Amino acid sequence: MPRKLAIWLAWANFSEYYSRQLAAVIAPEWETTVTYHPLDWSEFDVVMPFFPGPNRNPDCPREKIVKFVWEPHEFGWAQDAGTVCAASMSVYERIVKRYGARTQYLPWGVNPEHFYPQPQPQEPLPVAGWCGQYKNPRKQYPRLEQEMADISQAVRFYPNLSQTEGGRQTGKYTLEEMHEYYRQINVYVCASASEGFGFPLLEAAACGRAVVTFDVGCARDLEHTGAGVVIVKDWEELQRVVQELNIFRIDYEMLGGASAAAVRRAWTWPVLKPRWLEVLNDAG
Repeated sequence: MPRKLAIWLAWANFSEYYSRQLAAVIAPEWETTVTYHPLDWSEFDVVMPFFPGPNRNPDCPREKIVKFVWEPHEFGWAQDAGTVCAASMSVYERIVKRYGARTQYLPWGVNPEHFYPQPQPQEPLPVAGWCGQYKNPRKQYPRLEQEMADISQAVRFYPNLSQTEGGRQTGKYTLEEMHEYYRQINVYVCASASEGFGFPLLEAAACGRAVVTFDVGCARDLEHTGAGVVIVKDWEELQRVVQELNIFRIDYEMLGGASAAAVRRAWTWPVLKPRWLEVLNDAG
């Protein structure tokens, strides 16, 4: 019989999509329940709050709790977990000092049926993209918008903005449709002050896009697997690199090809499934 996993969600955003993607991948070894409400956790072998918040402490033995930590302010919220996961090496390197042998590096995967290489748009000006909750201060969106406006003679900035109201994140596209957005850009730009993983970085790379980003989330991990990621140190370098890539179109086409190849090689769910099974099977 399959073991039972509960994924406990806090609010309606990308977490539900990725939880259901995971559930499909690890079946039939694991029977997964995705819920927004507390359940009788004794019925499950492993309980995984998607976000580790202080109000997400399942009433069950610690050894069956698996928690991800994402942003720096969450690093202390996994005290009750038997297994503490980081989706990116940048987070892993910080939390392993706190949680030691309980810490696991466990990146999330991408569904190649939803995110796949797209032809590059051929517009008069190359297009730089960004997506996310623009009101989240850690995303630094207002500053990024201004930086892109300053180089508008060379680049058209086309963001995909989402909002959060009533515990639900909404935007123009569902995640199953997001490839339609990435199809309209040439380069994905990330200027976040911090990221626990940065799902749009992985999604854009899967769609064959160059990525220009600060050293946050999975940027370093993608780069190490050969994706076309350029990591910059400050705003001035971000502006310069975006302009240079978009002046010489061959550069972002080459980097985009490298991104698509790296994701297919190292980041799809079939590739990452054994790692997830290993961590889940060791828990509980």
